[in-house]
Amino acid sequence: NYADKNFASDSNLGDTYYDGDYEYTEESNKIQNEDSQNVSGKIIYTAYLTAQTKTFDKTTTKIKNLIAENGGYIASSELSGGTNYDYDSYDSRRATFIIKVPAENFNKLIESAEGIANIINKSVNSDDVTMQYLDYEVRLNNLKNQEQRLNELLLKAENLDQMLRIESEITQVRTDIERITQSFEVLKNKI
Repeated sequence: NYADKNFASDSNLGDTYYDGDYEYTEESNKIQNEDSQNVSGKIIYTAYLTAQTKTFDKTTTKIKNLIAENGGYIASSELSGGTNYDYDSYDSRRATFIIKVPAENFNKLIESAEGIANIINKSVNSDDVTMQYLDYEVRLNNLKNQEQRLNELLLKAENLDQMLRIESEITQVRTDIERITQSFEVLKNKI
């Protein structure tokens, strides 16, 4: 659908077709193909472990140290149950950690955790987000190229009406760049 928003072709800018979301040029197709070949698999790994221990405080300390040793951090934690002062409920203490760790240390951390406590439940999942990652890269590149071409067209605008239309498009493109950049950063932080 190229009907709604077309920009004139300019020999200095190359042929450009705009459909509101994407800009298609020979250059963007070339970049997309190069990116597809250069980006290795982008995988989000997730693990859920349930463990038992008779030494709750020592085990949670060891887990926290293990996370730090593997370049990770605790995104959130929850401790519940008895305390050292409530011996009747001491056995029902629980800890839940949501941690972030670099993908290259994921398996090492899981294996090490298995040596710290008695793992009674383990679930490991992976989600391949390579195509989503590539999509964000290509869309950002296309939008930045589009912004550059719009700025060049703005310099060539012959009247106020053209300037206002082009500035409106530039504002929309910048908004799209910010939105996609934010989503892309969220995805990168999960990988």
